[in-house]
Amino acid sequence: MLRADKRILFYLLVSGFFSCGKALESAADRRFTTAWYKGDTVDFTFENRDTTQAKDLYLVVRNDDAYPFRNLYLFVTLHTPSGGILSDTLEYLMADIRGNWLGTGIGAEKENMLAYRLNRVFGETGTYHLRITQGMRCDSLRGITSLGYLLEASKR
Repeated sequence: MLRADKRILFYLLVSGFFSCGKALESAADRRFTTAWYKGDTVDFTFENRDTTQAKDLYLVVRNDDAYPFRNLYLFVTLHTPSGGILSDTLEYLMADIRGNWLGTGIGAEKENMLAYRLNRVFGETGTYHLRITQGMRCDSLRGITSLGYLLEASKR
């Protein structure tokens, strides 16, 4: 399948999955061909036009059997339209204690919807910048096949 076809499939699956409940506002992803390198920052932007409705922001991580760890550390920075910066160091579990992958999917690749900011009102209109780097202690992180985000209206 071509790269553009995979992105279209990703958006269709995400919008189809969430269309029954929450309103999808924005989503994007980035595929890694061989590895996610230590200095490789993944950048996303999204627009916010509503400063009154709460939203849920998820990080969407896909991994395969080549991923060598049970957890994943991420350094996440959210830049607001006015120049404010929110920085977080996050740890997510990717496998249970027995080594079974968490997440959904059939076959070797699993997808995890990792909660980043839930039920939050983004108080400024304009463009937000989301920057993510891997925080694992290795220069070349294999097994993470893609990283993305999903922003939707919250129902909490």
